[in-house]
Amino acid sequence: MALSAQLGGAGITATRLETTCTVTLEKVGEGFSITKSHLDLVANIPGADKAKFDAAVKAAETGCPSPSSTRRKSR
Repeated sequence: MALSAQLGGAGITATRLETTCTVTLEKVGEGFSITKSHLDLVANIPGADKAKFDAAVKAAETGCPSPSSTRRKSR
């Protein structure tokens, strides 16, 4: 998982990373396509610096190989 690699690179060790992905599959033309993807993350990272964690999440998201149409929308 990209986030695990980013956390390791930032010197952060997670004791738990649990991700659930919910996708929307729609008929497009003659076939089907994933049109939306939503990730929910539960992480246990004792003593983690929030700014470093947020930066690792952003870096993992930026390097995501999924099409931009399925990437997280900023809130």
